[in-house]
Amino acid sequence: MRCTKDLLKAAKETLNPCGSRMLNLRGYRIEVIENLGVLNDAYECIDFSENELVTLDGFPPMQNLKHLIVAQNRVCRISEDLHESIPNLVSLVLAGNLMTDVKYLEPLKHFKHLQRISLVDNPVDTVVVGGFGSIVLTLRDPQLRKYLIGILPSIRFIDFTKVTQSERAKQDD
Repeated sequence: MRCTKDLLKAAKETLNPCGSRMLNLRGYRIEVIENLGVLNDAYECIDFSENELVTLDGFPPMQNLKHLIVAQNRVCRISEDLHESIPNLVSLVLAGNLMTDVKYLEPLKHFKHLQRISLVDNPVDTVVVGGFGSIVLTLRDPQLRKYLIGILPSIRFIDFTKVTQSERAKQDD
């Protein structure tokens, strides 16, 4: 489905638990982010969960957008200049997408205010440790956490777990 002006105007608007104005675009099968200029930068949070997005791009300048929820899509790429459109992003939920390599996370380093990120259930988040028949055993990749702490100096939580002072100190070594 296209992200049309009519869809954006008809979408449900709420206050999220943090008290931020949120636009709920969950489950519309949106394939491409477009036409967000009609929102006039009125929202602090946009929920694009359960759509069919592949690339995180197409945002107009949105100074007020601080929270972006893009869980359960097919996102495998983040635009190099996304930080220019949404410079004040504080939290990004990319759980349940198709991010396969840390190189596709590189554009995140430009987000100066990013404090919380979730990449749970992405291929980049797991390491295959073995298997038996059709059963594959995986673990969370500790190197991903280390990488994110290294490129995101303002990060405070990764996958809902607080970044510790000792983790930061290891980055300085």
